[in-house]
Amino acid sequence: MSAQIQYVLALSTVDGAIQLQVHNIRVGRSTGSQAVKTLGLGYAGESPGAAMVEISVDAAVPAGGFEFQAGAKMQSLIQTALYVLGPAVQTLKAQGQITSDEFKQAVDSPAVYTFSLRGPFVDWATSSG
Repeated sequence: MSAQIQYVLALSTVDGAIQLQVHNIRVGRSTGSQAVKTLGLGYAGESPGAAMVEISVDAAVPAGGFEFQAGAKMQSLIQTALYVLGPAVQTLKAQGQITSDEFKQAVDSPAVYTFSLRGPFVDWATSSG
């Protein structure tokens, strides 16, 4: 019989405030590179591009109101710090602009507020202490 494995619990913070209503976090990173194709070599490699991280957060909306609402930050493209505290004390610390948000409510479903941040490429780092 094999031992049970404990799995990660990820949390997020926005400008230092932990987001307790979050139920879904998506982190997407891309190099922005372009395929280099030549007549002689076919696929020859990659040309560097604009690497970036995109983070999307879904949060439940309590009856008392949004835990975080991005409208003011979006309106002026205010720099926002969004940290994801994740697996094995790994932290992804992104700085960027919130580029979109959405509110959804449906029958037999909780109200959900989604916002997305885009910024420069960052890597997962091991938290200290």
